[in-house]
Amino acid sequence: VIWKYLYSTLSSGDIGTLYSARNFLRAYDVSKEPFKNVNAANELLDKYTDMLIVTAALEFFGMENLECEPVKHKFYFLKMDPKSFITETIDEFLDMFVIHNGPELANPVMLSCHHCSRSYKTTQGLKNHIRSKHSDQQTETPTTTQDQDAVFNYSCGALSLCLIARDFSDARKHGDGERIIRLYKFLMLYFKLAGKTKYAYYSLHLLAQTHCLLSPRLSHQLIWNRFVNISGAVNSNIEMDREMEFHNRVFKDECRGFRGKVTVSSVHRVGRAAQSIEEIWKITDKEGGVKSTSGKHTRKDTKNDVLALIEHVHREKNSRSSRNELILLTLISQRIH
Repeated sequence: VIWKYLYSTLSSGDIGTLYSARNFLRAYDVSKEPFKNVNAANELLDKYTDMLIVTAALEFFGMENLECEPVKHKFYFLKMDPKSFITETIDEFLDMFVIHNGPELANPVMLSCHHCSRSYKTTQGLKNHIRSKHSDQQTETPTTTQDQDAVFNYSCGALSLCLIARDFSDARKHGDGERIIRLYKFLMLYFKLAGKTKYAYYSLHLLAQTHCLLSPRLSHQLIWNRFVNISGAVNSNIEMDREMEFHNRVFKDECRGFRGKVTVSSVHRVGRAAQSIEEIWKITDKEGGVKSTSGKHTRKDTKNDVLALIEHVHREKNSRSSRNELILLTLISQRIH
């Protein structure tokens, strides 16, 4: 759903979009099919989410850069209660940047030329058209307000989707079944909007089961009996289906040892012995001091990439505001004279 709404190769020149961030970070292994490289797509999405949060916070607090002091929504230690201040500030931040009309994402704003009836999806396309077809005519930059609204709506929609994705990932790691059920209420609407009817039906069916179709006991099991934690760490929960895939890997490795001579009896024998064989491997490796490599995808420090992306986007936003102010002053002076 995120890729359907946010990832577009037409937006390479529009700074602040997901595809523009992909090009800036040189994440060329990410394509329009995120499942071809899930780890790379998740890494790009995490960086993009961090950038959206920080740039929105800079605008919310009226800060020019990360080194400045907040100009708006200041906290006065001697006059304000910290808990109340945080709650009220977060509510106002969400109302400004996150709470929006979701279906607007499905209808991108078309930028129209005031000299003819041509319409364009991107600002750069409209500029190229005016430069090539109407260079001898006076331009009034008619789409300034419309362009600003489109950028703001895209940013708010992107932040909403990215925060839902991050919240869902965090709930999975902590095994928070109740939060996942709550997030499915939002995901069901996005699935329906994106035309993913099967996912929308699954979400609706899951919500119906947990709220009315199942007994309280079965509903509680369905909500909380979805994850398993084999390491004991707080944020190391994984889905039961994924854990079963890990066990199936042992079974498949044993079946490969038959070199194609697989029979029903041999499959049954390996299936009954697979879990015991895995336990023997673990005990033998532990006694021999053999450390097994984790299958978890390791990520390098992304702080520098995120900071560079924030500076890139925030600088473009400031320059866009300066251009709009100059255009407005020019139009006012023309009307006065």
